[in-house]
Amino acid sequence: MAFSLNFNSSAASAASSVNKVNAERFKTFSRLSSGSKFSSSADDSAGQAVSVKFTAQISNSNALQSNIGNAASFLQTQNGALKSAGEVLSQISTLATLYNDPTKSASDKADYQAQFSQLQGQLSNITGGTFNSVSLFGSSSAANNTLPVTTSVDGAQVDVSKTVLDNPAQAFSVVQNSANDLSSLNTNTINAAIDQIASAQAQNGASTSRLQSASDQLTTTTKNLQAANSQIADADVAKESTQLASENIKNAFSTAVLAQANVSQKNVLALLLK
Repeated sequence: MAFSLNFNSSAASAASSVNKVNAERFKTFSRLSSGSKFSSSADDSAGQAVSVKFTAQISNSNALQSNIGNAASFLQTQNGALKSAGEVLSQISTLATLYNDPTKSASDKADYQAQFSQLQGQLSNITGGTFNSVSLFGSSSAANNTLPVTTSVDGAQVDVSKTVLDNPAQAFSVVQNSANDLSSLNTNTINAAIDQIASAQAQNGASTSRLQSASDQLTTTTKNLQAANSQIADADVAKESTQLASENIKNAFSTAVLAQANVSQKNVLALLLK
């Protein structure tokens, strides 16, 4: 190879190698520090596009899981209210039985009636209960007494029932109506109201079961999406660490060669000095 004062081809070649190695080292450092295979937009653009879609689906699935959890909490609160209503109706049944005892005095019956009025007020409070300002129970005048809960990314839903308890034709409302007193109630009416509560609790349990099933399925779907996205986007730490060690050796070697190439240019000066 001819000697030249203006251009050192050996040094230029060595410098190019150093730059390439350093560029690869930068990518490897970026992957190790971020945990992502994508150190720049130029890295596997198709893979990045798929990863973006998976990431969006995972985020949406997490939001759906949160909604399902809130709906489950709604049902738990509703069930607690139904349980309380059942206990109140049981107390009313006891009061009605005691009230109809022919040996009770007018004063005794007045005391039972006072207790009954308090229990009626409690029933009214229960039917008016809310969860985050959303009524726990439906109304006979409402057009839709269900809460449609989306449970999957494809739009599948579970309709959570807001049981109607305030319909005047239903036994629960007859017991709840403050215009009534113990003398106007009979055991059959109270038992019918208790049956209504039991049916509402059964519906509540069925909805809870459906939500739990939907939650389990969504959890599986999300886990699979995360695994697929990890295969595409996550850096292999073991592989990248090995790659970094190799690149460090190449960098040291290339730098040493570059130094030698720069030194060789002094040979031109040696020729002139002889």
